Amino acid sequence: MPKNLPSLKPKKLIKILEKGGCKFYREGKGDHRLYIREVDKQRRIVPIDIGAK
Repeated sequence: MPKNLPSLKPKKLIKILEKGGCKFYREGKGDHRLYIREVDKQRRIVPIDIGAK
């Protein structure tokens, strides 16, 4: 993975995902949230650690 990728705060990442068509799927274990998007009838699930800094 390239080292020049910026890190994002969870809330900013969620805004970007929602603009891209992702929807909240469900709460995960601990303080994780799962977001989902269907692409060509395939599900793409993104886990986000809300407690990350």
